[in-house]
Amino acid sequence: MRATSARGAGAGSGGETEVSGKATLAYTGKTDLSADSGKYGNLLLDPHNVIISSAADTGSGFSASADDSVINTGTLQGALALANVTVSTGSSGTQSGDITVASNIGWSANTTLTLEAAGNIALNGNIAATGTKAVLALNYGSGKDYTLLSGKSVTLSGANSSLSIGGENYTLIRSMAQLDAIDTTGLSGRYALAQNVNANGTTYSNALVGTSQGTAFSGTFTGLGNTISNLKITSADTYVGLFGYNTGTIRNIALTAAQLTGSSTATFYAGLLAAYNTGTIAYASAAGTLTHTSTATTYMGGLVGLNAGTVKYSYSGANITATNSANGSYWGGLVGQNNKNISQSYADGSINLSGTAGNGSQNVGGLVGNNAFGANLNQSYASGSITASGMGGTASFIGGLVGTN
Repeated sequence: MRATSARGAGAGSGGETEVSGKATLAYTGKTDLSADSGKYGNLLLDPHNVIISSAADTGSGFSASADDSVINTGTLQGALALANVTVSTGSSGTQSGDITVASNIGWSANTTLTLEAAGNIALNGNIAATGTKAVLALNYGSGKDYTLLSGKSVTLSGANSSLSIGGENYTLIRSMAQLDAIDTTGLSGRYALAQNVNANGTTYSNALVGTSQGTAFSGTFTGLGNTISNLKITSADTYVGLFGYNTGTIRNIALTAAQLTGSSTATFYAGLLAAYNTGTIAYASAAGTLTHTSTATTYMGGLVGLNAGTVKYSYSGANITATNSANGSYWGGLVGQNNKNISQSYADGSINLSGTAGNGSQNVGGLVGNNAFGANLNQSYASGSITASGMGGTASFIGGLVGTN
């Protein structure tokens, strides 16, 4: 079947069509499910394992000739121009029911792409929907997840586009003003960065989200692989970072060319992404500079100041500079102090400390300043440089990976 039309008439919606394969699905045609009203019907593509790629569709038309199904991106994009499309793995068969997006997908119609997997969803290609009301839904199996390959992103640039992940709706963030308003719109909500955002031109005087322990961010924030560039924070607060205090989940976000200066005269925590984390941070990265300009005890890391939760699959290329550290402090290329779990993460930024004789104990590590008793550090490394001078306190602990463990 190369072409099918099931258009709706008048004010009705478009038609419904389902295409299934016992093991392998190859869809090479077009199905017009639009309606005069502008509403679209649904096209359901229902195989087992699915790879969406630039490779040719497997088989001819719809065939069940192998275990893995290939849907060509051109075929899928052509279908999205005319109908809502659901790519479903089904729940039977011997395969795990994963969907892998191996090539870039883009469409401009106000249609919905639903990826319905019994297993995991691997986004190894970019997804870009420019339709004003375009919709993306990522539904994975129980106990499963979605992943974004490093360097890949999901962009939903339409003013009224929408996103759901795991059956939950997300509020889309398209500006720094919207990001800064999360403290008001709901700290327990679900948010997604719908596109790259440039923070250039504004200097923030406090964390943008979750400024204190009592007003912590407890929701879910996914950057969808997008980047926040040129964030600048100069603050004397206790918690200094994009997120001040996090008890929720932050994932798939990159910070580039960020600048943070902490100047509190009391103990404070600072990290480009999060100052204090008791939740989960995953697939995150940060690059930029952090500067310490006070004598207070400090927990400063390129990504996170103090971690009492989980940091995994993350990276920091941030450079830290500190002077006049009169009290004991904790400096790490990735995390200042780790109280719980860090895994499969690394740092390659530099740390440059200078002080005077009589300073308190300094704990300096290329990855973690202090890995506390009972904390776990697995499959992680550091490759940045550490320079320390005049740190003649009661004791100073400096290590390429960890200052104290």
